[in-house]
Amino acid sequence: MHLPERPAGYDRARHGVHLLRSPEVIANPSVYIDAIAELGPLFFDEVGSVWVCSGYAEAVEILRDHSRFSSVREHDHAALRERGLHASAALSAMVHEQMLFLDPPQHSTIRSALAGQFSGKRMKSRESDLRRIADRALEGLPTEGVLDLVGDFAAKLPAALVALLLGMPGREEDLTRWAEAYERLLGGLSALQAPPDPQVDRDLTEALSVLRQEAQNRLHTPGDDVISSLTAPLADRTPSDEELFAIAANCIVLVGGGYQTLPHLVTSALLALHDDPACRRKLRAEPGMIPSAVTETMRLNGSSQYVARRATTDVTVRGTPIAAGDNVLVHLAAANLDPQTFTAPGKLDLARCGPKHLGFGTGRHACPGAGYAERLAGFAIEGFLARYPAYAPEPGPDALSWGLHGNTRCLDHAHIRVSADAPAEATTDAPAEATAADTRAEATTDAPAEATTAVQAAEEHARSDGGDPPGPPSEPPPAHCWHEVFERQARLTPEATAVQGPHSAVTYRELDQRANALAHRLRHLGAQPGAVVAVVMERSVEFVLAVLAVAKSGAAFLLADVTCPRERLRAMLVDADVRLVIGDGTLPASAFPARVIGTDAPDSRQEAPLTGVSAGDSAYVVFTSGTTGAPKAIGINHEATVNLHLAQREIFGLRPGERVLQFLSPNFDGCIADLTLALLSGATLVVAPADQLTVGPPLVRLLASEKVTTVILTPSVWSALPDQPLPDLRIAAAAGERLPATWVQRWAAPGRRLFNLYGPAETAVMATCHECAPGEERPPIGRPVANKRAYLLDEALRRVAPGQEGELWIGGVGVGRYLNQPDLMEERFIRDPYTTTGPAGLLYRTGDICRQRPDGALDYVGRRDRQVKIRGQRLELDEVERVLESAPGVADCHVDEHDGRLHALVMPEGPDLDEAPVRDHLASHLHGAMRPQTLTTVAELPRTQNDKTDHSAALTAVAEPPRTRNDDTDDTTEPTRP
Repeated sequence: MHLPERPAGYDRARHGVHLLRSPEVIANPSVYIDAIAELGPLFFDEVGSVWVCSGYAEAVEILRDHSRFSSVREHDHAALRERGLHASAALSAMVHEQMLFLDPPQHSTIRSALAGQFSGKRMKSRESDLRRIADRALEGLPTEGVLDLVGDFAAKLPAALVALLLGMPGREEDLTRWAEAYERLLGGLSALQAPPDPQVDRDLTEALSVLRQEAQNRLHTPGDDVISSLTAPLADRTPSDEELFAIAANCIVLVGGGYQTLPHLVTSALLALHDDPACRRKLRAEPGMIPSAVTETMRLNGSSQYVARRATTDVTVRGTPIAAGDNVLVHLAAANLDPQTFTAPGKLDLARCGPKHLGFGTGRHACPGAGYAERLAGFAIEGFLARYPAYAPEPGPDALSWGLHGNTRCLDHAHIRVSADAPAEATTDAPAEATAADTRAEATTDAPAEATTAVQAAEEHARSDGGDPPGPPSEPPPAHCWHEVFERQARLTPEATAVQGPHSAVTYRELDQRANALAHRLRHLGAQPGAVVAVVMERSVEFVLAVLAVAKSGAAFLLADVTCPRERLRAMLVDADVRLVIGDGTLPASAFPARVIGTDAPDSRQEAPLTGVSAGDSAYVVFTSGTTGAPKAIGINHEATVNLHLAQREIFGLRPGERVLQFLSPNFDGCIADLTLALLSGATLVVAPADQLTVGPPLVRLLASEKVTTVILTPSVWSALPDQPLPDLRIAAAAGERLPATWVQRWAAPGRRLFNLYGPAETAVMATCHECAPGEERPPIGRPVANKRAYLLDEALRRVAPGQEGELWIGGVGVGRYLNQPDLMEERFIRDPYTTTGPAGLLYRTGDICRQRPDGALDYVGRRDRQVKIRGQRLELDEVERVLESAPGVADCHVDEHDGRLHALVMPEGPDLDEAPVRDHLASHLHGAMRPQTLTTVAELPRTQNDKTDHSAALTAVAEPPRTRNDDTDDTTEPTRP
């Protein structure tokens, strides 16, 4: 084997991985971390014959690239016997069956089976159980005196949590013993071998036997636990011994997963807070900041120190070649302190934003129970701080003692002196500091404080050279929820008009306080983070009130127009698991598979409910057309929604006094852009009933009479408007379709700015933007907006050169996720191979073909699949075909777009097609824009030699049909409505 070249400055005595098991490094990992920092982010260690990775960017690349770095570990029986593990056959098989040591697709199969148990919604539902676990751990602690923070308190948490998740109450002592054995086993199988320990054989053999029996029991009596979820796919047949064994093996991963991580997290957080009185006082004053303290503790002092991977092929990581078969030790603790990624990496910073720590891993092998551990740790820390106003470590060298595990380091004991009767700490500094900041903001600006960050980022973005790919501003969005940005705006401009309706208006203060009242009501009805509340109303002041109230309740909102077909509406509400709908009486309650309430009489409250919602929670759910024949749900979080606001501020620069028309339909994500554009900048949102929004003279009259200054319309709508000066219109934007050059010439006016906006719903409404100039022959879609990234890639996911066509992939802040469709997630999203600094690290495949101009702007060329745009609405032709195929009398069909409308070829089941029931079927399932204008009957659909639909011949047939029946009921024959 050819060894890599020794790095300059390498010293086996200071840099060898054998030091990771030394008591000095276990007690203080910085001794080793500081030493290897001299060698760069990736070097080869001769002692362990292993690559050592300490850089954050390199670690993320290795851990997320399962195709080139495998987690699989092969251990033959003889090797295990040499380590003293005489039950080698069972233990070797156990390790091979665990998701910790599996690569996709086997790994993905197990994670998918567990997805429901570890979803955000499921974790939220168990928060009361987690609080009880923390409370029980606190119950036996003394009022004052000396206690062991580990043994008396923190070490009680993981077994109780695992017993809850596995549905095995009363087995906490056994679970603790098995977890200890599993930790020792992993030490023996890691890149650094541990001394042999025969007791591991006995304990884990017992664990496998018990857990296999538990799995067998769940087949007959399923419950609501992890074991039941793993056995559910086997319920309709008799499982094999191998299948039961695999379930038991993966339960042991859960048993051992938090054994040391959770106690260490709680213990080290409380000790760190003792050493940082300012942070401790802040958390006591603002318990909502405790999750930030948990996250920072995991970054600064997490239990998991390193993981191992094996290169499956020759690969180059950030310029360093690694040969196939080489082992890589990814030093998680060092990566979490990488100064190239984290500013002041050694500081406990409760306000820190940016990349996620690697304490729980990353990518597909990230710890599935991390969310439970973080929540339970937060409740334990909150309860401890509330119980003991004063505590301090005992003096002397024996007060703290570290265990012997080098990988998952944890204190054996930590003796501290506590007093529950001590005077409470003064907590005035933190609130006073916050109040002063608020006062400074109100005194110096009429815009939210985070807008300053956005403007600074935008200026840096404007100074960039626009290379390939076009880059985002360097500043991340602030860690706020979007309704909190609105609340700050309401404090800054309380008397400004927030929403103007045809018969009433509300100020920012009134809207804020009325939304608070409705949010409290929603909370009592079950709205909370992780839940989805639908708003199905006509456009009105109450519509906007309802949307804001849902956000303040912590839930995500799902918008739908009252004209949405009933079956489609019902399908969306069921798919999003909507249990509560806010309506206005336009539709009967029977139209909804959920409880329906109204906004009721005006009421107000000064304060919004306390929900615990965070920037990572879902802000809204939106449905788009899907290739499976059903609409697909997309979840967008608060961080993405706030980033949309920052991008809008950068682009449009709206101020109080501006008037924004809410035109785009609630059925589509553009409606959300209207709301954030106005309400988060202090402008007035103008809402109007549908008849005033009719495309043509009524819409132009509305724009003129309401003195609208800013509006976003689709190019189709713009082209259908009659010419009128509209002197108040300062900003005109087009979105949703290819923008013709004639639009710029037609709507240009002195003092008016024209914009071409682009963005799939999966990227939070807006991904790129271009400000059009008079005389442009073909406006591009422009450059990425704030904190977005755009890449043009070929089929092999390589960047194409400027001027060449490539598929557009979008990354950065604001990339959403599909709900309940893991396969589609795998198909349309990949990890970002070009950066590791994005909060989500995802790229979305848009399906749009573009090319980059010499100035860096992107030109839209066309689609790579069968998605089309009809009146600005993105439609899947496959979905329309599936609905049409299910219509009475239809045997087969083909749908295509021609001249901006849909046309269908239909093979009838009999000699003739009865068109009326087909039209009725389409009207009950599809929006007007999705219904074909013509139905042409054919004896057989055009086919290729491969017996596939001949799309080219079909398009010719629909463009020049021999016998066409017009859709008299389609609303394309009527004035177009948004």
